[in-house]
Amino acid sequence: MKRTFQFLAFMALIITLSLTSCVSGKKFKASQARVDKLQRDSAFAYT
Repeated sequence: MKRTFQFLAFMALIITLSLTSCVSGKKFKASQARVDKLQRDSAFAYT
């Protein structure tokens, strides 16, 4: 079970890295900044 979880985590990491390399860095950073802002706003709304 632990080995399967490690394998899935490793594959998720590889897929994430390969997908982010297909997107321009500028667009990715802008998207990440927007996600971070939304998460902060959401956390602030529920506290």
